[in-house]
Amino acid sequence: MKKDNTTKHLFYALFGIIILVVLTRGITYAKYVSDAAFNYYLSSKGFYFESDELSSDQNKVTDTSWDGEKVTFSIKNSKNKYIASESDIDYEITCTVEEENSTKVCYLNGTEKNKITAKLSASIGCLNETNDGVDTSSYNESQCTKYSWTNVPTKSEHFFEIVDTKGNPIDTATVVITAKSTSPYEKEISAKYILTKDSSDIGSLNLKYESKTNYENIVITNSYNEDKCLKLTWNPDNLIIDQDSNDYISHKTNNSNYINEIIFKLSKKNSLNYTFYKTDTTKTYSEEEFTLVETTECE
Repeated sequence: MKKDNTTKHLFYALFGIIILVVLTRGITYAKYVSDAAFNYYLSSKGFYFESDELSSDQNKVTDTSWDGEKVTFSIKNSKNKYIASESDIDYEITCTVEEENSTKVCYLNGTEKNKITAKLSASIGCLNETNDGVDTSSYNESQCTKYSWTNVPTKSEHFFEIVDTKGNPIDTATVVITAKSTSPYEKEISAKYILTKDSSDIGSLNLKYESKTNYENIVITNSYNEDKCLKLTWNPDNLIIDQDSNDYISHKTNNSNYINEIIFKLSKKNSLNYTFYKTDTTKTYSEEEFTLVETTECE
């Protein structure tokens, strides 16, 4: 009889664990569906509140090459380079140090505040949605007959810094950045930064691959105490660099006239981003698609 009771208790416990797992996954899936539906609703209103660094599911950002200085991020009013918000967006940013009993504080944009307000102003301009390579950013409406006179993307750059109120040295910090639009619609995006100073005096060059909804993002970081001249190569049969990416000194192309190599200079203790698009959206890529080496070709 005792054995039967033990078996029964084990059965009930196992059954309870299964129910808990199902409920937890159900809640997670429901939240995913709810977020997707809400984002679809906002896009139907011509409203986009986005960031390469922040997201609605709180991206986790690890930066091992942090030099203890400011960390930059951006807020934009566009889904991609062709689709932008139709109206101004008021928003607020909050910076919080997520550590118990910490004497560290987080300040935004060179102020002594951990919460600021800002605005993304809607703008109408000439948008080149073709591949003819023409820069239409300065065109007026009468010059834009071959292209699209429409809402164009706007981006605001921000940064945060960590200060210890007791004057203690800072080697690590965990920071949560939250941006919330307040008008004309409410949407919240955030990211957790786990920052660790590079203990090496030598420094390093790092390349991080980030797959976004409609594009691929490459972040290259130089933690050396000197500027670097770099060469980045890849296979354009898989990934094509954004035609608006011109922050490089020179480039080369393959036989199909697609860029497969760029030469650029990266300042010390700094990072830059390049945007790419997949030729086949069903495939998955990583850092291994790229080769990053130092070169003297900047001179």
